[in-house]
Amino acid sequence: SRESRRSSLFDMVIDKAITFKELRLEELPVPARPNAKHVKDAFISPTEAELAALGRSRLTCYERGRDASLRVASSNVFTKLVPVWIVLVVVSFILFALMLLDLLGIEPESENQYWLEKSTQVLSGLFTYACGVTVPWRMANTFHLLGGKASVGKDFYGRPSPALWFAIPPRKRAYIVVFLVSNAVLQFAHQVLHITNNTYQSSFIDQPAASLLPLTMVTSGTAGFLAGALEFLEENKLRKAEPDKYPPGPVEVFKEARAKRKATLDEKRATKAADASIRV
Repeated sequence: SRESRRSSLFDMVIDKAITFKELRLEELPVPARPNAKHVKDAFISPTEAELAALGRSRLTCYERGRDASLRVASSNVFTKLVPVWIVLVVVSFILFALMLLDLLGIEPESENQYWLEKSTQVLSGLFTYACGVTVPWRMANTFHLLGGKASVGKDFYGRPSPALWFAIPPRKRAYIVVFLVSNAVLQFAHQVLHITNNTYQSSFIDQPAASLLPLTMVTSGTAGFLAGALEFLEENKLRKAEPDKYPPGPVEVFKEARAKRKATLDEKRATKAADASIRV
């Protein structure tokens, strides 16, 4: 029915017809974030037997530090903070837009300007946090690719990995990582500019900050978008080529959720109709 077709993912979650666990969101790697189920396996340091098979006797200090930082960055704590981060970004952006258009009626004008600048500080801090949490993943892949040892289907240690990320050809991975690192560097530069120019006059009026702040914001966002788009396209190619090998992508997962929602609604209607016929 039309009602079933229009039911949204939001409705599914609110009505508890489907849970986040059932959506298998832990299997969907957010661009630049190592939270996919199989990607986490790459952070498990090799055993002595595995090292021997690789022709090595011990891990380097860099490898131990890399694995430890990646395990921290991919922990459930940060995953659970994602919804909070999204809400804060949305609320902060709405307040920023309302104050920019002077729709909140804050008087005097200097007071509105003060809070407008503070809202940009909050937004910048939120995006800097997102980049900071994923720095270990971005840098680990940077050094892995620069080392010339990256190959299709192999993790940082050269072990076979079922993770979709490592199935992307190294050259394509390198393009994605270049955009990821550019996104982080530009965002950190944007944050430094915000810290050193923390008044309305210095950030919105005075040069060069008034030009550099929006420039670093736009270029950082563009780099992040391109990284996510490239990763999505490459992973989608692999999913289509081997659908039985890799977990479904976001589009497939949401379609599955929608189908489950429709089935739940149809079952409820059938039950109500059966009860009504019995009473009659």
